[in-house]
Amino acid sequence: MGMVANRRGIGSAFFVSFGQYGDVSRFAQEQGISRQWVYREAQQVVLPLQGTKARQHIERLERENAQLQERVAQLQERLARAVVLDDDKQTEFASVGQACGVTLPQCHTLLEVLSPGKALSVASLGRRTQASGAKAGALLEVFRS
Repeated sequence: MGMVANRRGIGSAFFVSFGQYGDVSRFAQEQGISRQWVYREAQQVVLPLQGTKARQHIERLERENAQLQERVAQLQERLARAVVLDDDKQTEFASVGQACGVTLPQCHTLLEVLSPGKALSVASLGRRTQASGAKAGALLEVFRS
């Protein structure tokens, strides 16, 4: 197919795609060709255009895919550095903090900074650190023996 489409092919594509009932037959008679020929010419014009549209769609999807893959990589990197501050981790945090001389209210304040609204109360942290201390004391007795 040449670089420049013939005018009749464009006309065929127009009447096949947008024409009303009977337009294809009238066009074929005016041009001295069969209706089937009109449909073939229309297809020769439309197919390359559909290919262009498909290529543009594929290129857009490939760009979107690349952006999403980059976002996934960023999120995976963040996840690798993330720490889950569940109740057990908060208990550990408060226990280590108290062992270092940090008060329970200070531990609670720091946990609130890290996980707003999800930090255990000072009383809960106190009960949990006391229980951790009891367990640690029992282990020390075993190691001393």
